[in-house]
Parts: sequence; C-alpha cells; structure tokens
Amino acid sequence: LGLTRIPSTLAAMLSIFAALRTQQKLFGKASSESVANLLRPGVDFLGKWMGLFLAPPLVSLDASIKALPPYSSNVWGKSVALLSTGWAATHSVA
Repeated sequence: LGLTRIPSTLAAMLSIFAALRTQQKLFGKASSESVANLLRPGVDFLGKWMGLFLAPPLVSLDASIKALPPYSSNVWGKSVALLSTGWAATHSVA
C-alpha cells in the first residue's frame, strides 16, 4: 500500500492516550487520573530533558569531536565548569 510506518514512540503515546480515554469513559475520570498520576514522574522527566534525548546532532558528535584540533586542558576545564554551573543552576531552581 506504500504506507509510512509510524514510529514506535508515537504508537505507544497514542495507545496510552486511547487507553486512558477508554478508561475515563468506562470507569470515570478519577480512575483515569490515578493511572495518569502514576505515569507523571516519567512524563515530567522526559519533558524536562527532551532536548537531550532527541537532539539529532548528537548522532554525529563523535565524528565532529575527532575533526576538532586538540585543545589544552584549560579549554576542557572551562567547558566542564560551564556545564557544571548550568547543571547546578538547573537543579537549584527545579
């Protein structure tokens, strides 16, 4: 038929949505909200770090790093300090 395949993550999302809507129609809103609350920690984690998980440039990062000229330890130290500061700032406000 020439149909495009649906990505598994999208199929899973649609399946969970359909299951929650069906549960809401059959057993009431409180029942589906209790299941949704069980899934909330995973949803919050993935929502917060979605850019990290889905960043396509990370696929070719290994080859890009090999193409860079060698840097001194001072540059790597500043990079690690910058990333650590950003990580700490993120967790201090979260």
